[in-house]
Amino acid sequence: EFGVDFPPHVALPIGASNVKIKTLQDSIRLSSPAMMVGNIPLYRPFPAFYPYDVTHSGNDAPKVDNTAYKSRYNLLDAVGESITYSMVSGVDIPLGRYYLVLRLKTDSQTGENVRVVISDDNEDIINDTYTISNDIEQQYITKSPEKYSFDICESYNDLKSSIEMIDKKSNLHIFPMFNINLQPYFLIVNNVQTEVLGDWNVIRTEPFNITKKGVTYTISIQKISDGLTKVAFNYGFLMPTEKARMAFDVVTEYNVGECKVYDTIVTDAEESSWKQIFNPEHNFTGDIVVQNSMMRWVIKQTIWKNATKVYNVAGDTPVEIGALYNKAFGDEPVVIIFKDIKPNYIKFIFELSTGNVESSSIVAKEYDTVEVTPFNMVINKHVIGSYKDHYTFEPKSNLIVEKNNGVIIAIEPSCICGLVKSMNYTSSIDGKIIETTDAVSQGSYIIPFVVPFKTENTINSQDMAFISSVVSSHVRKVERK
Repeated sequence: EFGVDFPPHVALPIGASNVKIKTLQDSIRLSSPAMMVGNIPLYRPFPAFYPYDVTHSGNDAPKVDNTAYKSRYNLLDAVGESITYSMVSGVDIPLGRYYLVLRLKTDSQTGENVRVVISDDNEDIINDTYTISNDIEQQYITKSPEKYSFDICESYNDLKSSIEMIDKKSNLHIFPMFNINLQPYFLIVNNVQTEVLGDWNVIRTEPFNITKKGVTYTISIQKISDGLTKVAFNYGFLMPTEKARMAFDVVTEYNVGECKVYDTIVTDAEESSWKQIFNPEHNFTGDIVVQNSMMRWVIKQTIWKNATKVYNVAGDTPVEIGALYNKAFGDEPVVIIFKDIKPNYIKFIFELSTGNVESSSIVAKEYDTVEVTPFNMVINKHVIGSYKDHYTFEPKSNLIVEKNNGVIIAIEPSCICGLVKSMNYTSSIDGKIIETTDAVSQGSYIIPFVVPFKTENTINSQDMAFISSVVSSHVRKVERK
């Protein structure tokens, strides 16, 4: 839907060591996490390569695409121009069967051909031509530079006030940079026209086998069409065709970022009196609390829209950041049925059957399956009927930005939070995030997320790595062991 696909990421317990990725044929050691989010180590088990990781045939430096959440890209604008990336089997990637995924776009309105070659020391394993399509109309509105004039860095409160004065819906690029005395600072970049106008495409090659250790494999992406058109490369990665698993050691199995469920026993009770729940058939008497290493969701057993809170739990003390509920069914209590409660996986079901006039959901129903891992929370929606609004995230901040890849972000003093939507519905970001303002009838999924700020843990948005981690840990074939 959004021309985006992500490499797999796996969140491991706090303090995990001796980390290996194991396929059916091989295993290799992973020396360090791809990134740290809070205290959680996030590993990328298979090779992924970005604009600074490749060799450009013209020695051109990566560029910045201002219309694609500030991602970097390599530009191929001459026939025969190419980029290459190399990896060694048994060192960078375990033996196994894989396919290559690439994210590319072109400014050619009729499409553009590129040649993708994967070769080992002796021969080409893949040598195929792929077409990058482009359906977007080449019409862009130039924004007034005076309207979005900011200093390079502003404090959070100043930034929030400035944006609220101008336009809550402004499509600015806002990036957390660092903290000073717990006060986050942001880089503000104006939304200007990109050099390569067009739609991002995801290209997948045919599967191929890596059967021998110590072999250098080279991936080449080449522009083969003549003319003045341009091709942009955003990133690429290898995906296994069969399940793989992560093996690791950890000193303790408790309080290391695992999934947890609590019964508060009495509504609004202090956390010290909560009871941790391990039995899916437990009869809750107080509020229901579900959390992982990043996010806590508290749901009271009363009218849903007035009875939910979301917390950032990555720090020493939980910080309340807003509310999350399904607005189309928010006027009644929600029925929750737990199916599975494990340290690395929680599954429960919402049964939603009493809608409201405002959302046109009076005769509608919805059955949602919620899956929680140590790093993400995914709500798979089964929709019966046609209605609007759906899930609503009400952050305490009004600083909300919608990206063109299905990500809606709210910026809080302690974290970035929001929703990832799987379908390209029109959403509302006027003070709160409403998933869809139009009536829709097909099923989809959303991912509510919370990503903390830390002084030593700046978040750059080259490929929205923190969001890709949230998404990929749900959809990828990598198990934790």
